[in-house]
This record gives sequence, C-alpha cells and structure tokens, in this order.
Amino acid sequence: MDFKASKIEPYNLIFTMKELLSTLYKYKESAPGPDDISYSLLKNSSKDLKLFLLELINRIWKENTYPTLWKTVFVLPFLKPGKESKFPINYRPIALTSCISKLMEKMVNERLMWYLETKGYISPTQCGFQRMYSTTDVLIHLEATICEAFASNQHLITVFFDLEKAYDTTWRKLTWESHLKNLKNKCLKALEILKVISHTNWGADRTCLLQLHKALVLPKLLYGCKVYSSATKPRHEILNPIHHAGIRYATGAFRSSPINSLLVEAGELPLQIHPKSIKPFGFRVKSLVEDHEINQCKVLPHKYSAVPPWRLIKVEYCQIPMCNKNDLPDDVIRTEFLNHVEEHKGFNKVFTDGSKSDAGTGFGVVFKDLYRYGALPEASSIFTAELHAILSAIKYIIPLEGEKFVILSDSQSALQALEVFNPVHPLQSLEELISHETDVLLYYIIKMFMYCKSLHSPNSFSEVLTKLNILCPNVISSPV
Repeated sequence: MDFKASKIEPYNLIFTMKELLSTLYKYKESAPGPDDISYSLLKNSSKDLKLFLLELINRIWKENTYPTLWKTVFVLPFLKPGKESKFPINYRPIALTSCISKLMEKMVNERLMWYLETKGYISPTQCGFQRMYSTTDVLIHLEATICEAFASNQHLITVFFDLEKAYDTTWRKLTWESHLKNLKNKCLKALEILKVISHTNWGADRTCLLQLHKALVLPKLLYGCKVYSSATKPRHEILNPIHHAGIRYATGAFRSSPINSLLVEAGELPLQIHPKSIKPFGFRVKSLVEDHEINQCKVLPHKYSAVPPWRLIKVEYCQIPMCNKNDLPDDVIRTEFLNHVEEHKGFNKVFTDGSKSDAGTGFGVVFKDLYRYGALPEASSIFTAELHAILSAIKYIIPLEGEKFVILSDSQSALQALEVFNPVHPLQSLEELISHETDVLLYYIIKMFMYCKSLHSPNSFSEVLTKLNILCPNVISSPV
C-alpha cells in the first residue's frame, strides 16, 4: 500500500462536536472501566462538560499522549455454559476499559474506515467488520461454491484458519445433518425454560412467553439459516417442532391445534419463509441469469461519500406551526406564511417544489427574477423531485457570494432527509455541495430550510408557479 500521511489530510483534522455526539449516542449502556465513567453519564452531561471532553480528546489527538489510566483493563472471567470450572480455558474473559477511551477509538475508527473504503484498500471479499457486509455473506458464498462443485463433480479446496473450538464437526458432504441435529439439541435446552414458566396457574402471561420464545429460541433457529437453506426438506423439518412447541407453550394451545392457525394466532411465520431464511436476491436469480445467457449483468456498486462524514454541516429547518391546511382558508395560510417570512428579513427567498402526475415527473425552482425547472424519469417519485428542486437551488446559490438566501420547500420528508445525512443517499452530490469546504458560505447564504404548508399538491409546473404566487405574489416576478 502506497501510504503517505500529512496533517492536512481530512482524517488528521481535529474532531468536531458533531463527531463526538454522533459517536456517543451510538453506544448502548455498558459497564464502565477503571475510571468508573459510564456512557450514561457522558450522554446526560452538560454542554460545558461535553466541550471539555472534546478539548481533551483533541489535545490527546494533537500531542500523541495517551492517558495511562486508559491503558488499564479490568478483566472479568466468566465460565462458559456447561464447562468445568477448574480449567482456565473454559472461561470467557470480558475486558472492561474506559468508556471515554472507547469513545475516542470509535471516532478514530470512523475516520480510518471512511479512508480505507473510499480508497478501495479493503478487499471486496472481506465481509467482517465492513459496512454493508456480514460474515453470513461469506458463508453463503462458500455454501454456493460447494454446491456448484458437487453438481459438476469437481473438487473444491478450502483453507480455514483458527478453527479450534469453532466447529465441532466437519461434513464430507453438504447435508447439514450434523449441524441441524446439534442445533435442535441446543434449542431444546432453551425450550425447557419456556416449559417451566408457562404454568397455567402461576406462570408468565402470553405476551411475556412469546417474547421469551423470540429471544431464547427463535434467534438460534434463524442464525445462519440462509447458509443451510440448501439442505433437503426432511432435514429442514426437524427444526419445525421446536418452533411450534415454543409457540404452543406461549399461547397455551392444545397439541391438536392446527399449525397454520397456531402461527397466525401468534403472529409468527413458518421458518422456511421467514425473511431471515431467504437467500439474497443475487443468489436466487443466478440460475435464471445463467439459463437466459445474460452475461452483461452489471450490479450497481455501493458508493461511498466523497466528502468525509465529519465535515458535513448539520442542516436545520424551521417549521410554521399550523393545523391541518385543508381546514384553513387560503388567506389565513398566506398570512401565517408571510408573518413567518418576516422573521428572515434580508434573505433572498427561493421557492422549490416537485410535481408528479400522469404527464410525468418534474421539479421547479423560483428565484426573485427567474425560475428553473426540469423533467425527471417517469419512474421518479415525488420525494426525488423535491430533492432535485432543492439541489438545483443550491447549485445556483453557491457561486453568489455575499448574498443571503433562504430556501422554502413544502416537502417535510425531503427536509427531514437532509437534516439526517446518510453517506449512501442516492443524491450524493447534494452532500458534496453542503460540505465543510463551503460551510461558511452556506451558513450565511442558506441559514435554514423553511417548511411551509402548501395549498394543494401541484399537477404541473404551471400549478407550482400559481401556488407560489398565491403565497407570496410580491416576491415572485416574471421569468427572464
């Protein structure tokens, strides 16, 4: 890897409060480390304390000095279920480190992962610890490759590393018989808990028992079920009685109750058609693609944001408090709107809107002395049209330095989508425009997005202009 670092690289900049808060609130509550500071304490701390914490992390980041206490680890040994306590190997160590240390590690990791992903340094065959992938993907791919080798009477050579204690058995053929029998025995132990506490006189209620079935039994049945979906139907069916028995204990149904009625009563699906047991779409259509000799099948790759997520500014919008627009006269809506606009004096108003009808899908942007509009593919949604309108407005505004603009949109869903940026958003260019490189410019130009109630949904661009003129006739003039 040709790697050269410099202080001006995005991942070497100081951390921001946005990074700190977004990372902090991703953590669930867990035991604190040697400093006895928990995530709950950090989440509920004051703004001043969070600022102090950010300054501390940035000082560590710049001075390359790691606190000694953060290097201390409390290790607690927990005996593995069903193992003898006299052998140290039968204990599972749980390490407790400083929550602040783990918070900073997570912030650094977010930056490193973005850099490695955008530069393509991570192999596409690596599925562990990578966004949009899971270890199940590797198992499915391996299972499919083994099946193909069996079908074509070929040999498949696979090399496994660190298999100690990972698998109890290996199979000469991919029948999954040993795995399914072992899985059934594990589930029977969990099922005994439901059997004990489902007593009709003093046992738990139905809701609690169903939750226990979903927490103790069902996850074992569904974990990795996509991988062994190639097993024969009789072998698959040895797990069904476990699922059905758990529901019977929870609902108090008789043994003679029909299975289908039992599943409907409990709101559960059969294991064979559960969403977690269905293979990914690509594997399911692979045979169809090969049968029809479709060789030029292109898959849309996952696109990573070109702008570092920590350099995207937070987009906020204000909303006009108003009841149902259909219950108010047009004059009242217009008055409320104009009163709210008065709060943003000195800003140029920009109106955006999207439209979808039988004639097609389009968007429009109205400035003080001109308007822009465009057509979109027929399959585009009204949500996409609204976002395209906002994008078109921002592209026009950015070069106009020294002026202030406020964008007004009647699509609350579009504004909420912009408020919570997603690095894999289809309108990637919108994120790239509203980035750290232009945050000072956009902070003064686009102070906020304003959500205003519209009079009705437009069916054409002419109706968009009509609606906007009704709301604010003195702002919108004839196009040039």
